[in-house]
Amino acid sequence: MKAVLTAILTDPEARAGDDPNAATNPSFGHLREPVLFLANILRGLNATVTASNAINKDANLLGQDLFEPPTVFSYFSPLYQLESGQPAPEFQIYSTQTASSRANVVNTALFGKLDSTTTVSLTPWLQYAGDISSLVDAISQTFLHHAMPASLQQAVTTAAEGATTPLGIVQNALYVALTSNEYQIVQ
Repeated sequence: MKAVLTAILTDPEARAGDDPNAATNPSFGHLREPVLFLANILRGLNATVTASNAINKDANLLGQDLFEPPTVFSYFSPLYQLESGQPAPEFQIYSTQTASSRANVVNTALFGKLDSTTTVSLTPWLQYAGDISSLVDAISQTFLHHAMPASLQQAVTTAAEGATTPLGIVQNALYVALTSNEYQIVQ
């Protein structure tokens, strides 16, 4: 058993994220499953979720019915591949509709209300509204494990600069970050 654990924990793929300065492999990573996507956003936005929430409905819209996977093999086939032949099981439930729905869920969480009992609190984020570079850094740390690429930093900064109120600055910055490819794909 010791040899198995050692092999798993020392595998180069398992250790790939250890060095934050290492170059990223553009063909490495996986799409965040809808339920994990929602949970991560809610956690990062300081959400309060009650027992009568409708978050499962949002997950269904994103292609994943949490309590009723379509087969005994889960929500997608482990053998699913992209057109290039690269294994990408999570993309089996990803479509143009679910891509749009992901952006809509983020928009609703930030600018509206997901359901009558789920609330997000942007109050902790407002402390960064006066210093956009600190806001970008906080978003990078919370949602992207402090690995936000320069191009996304610039996009988030531009979006934040387009707002006129502290709340708008935070909402715009978070929207761009949470709908980005860099956030959608876990490296």
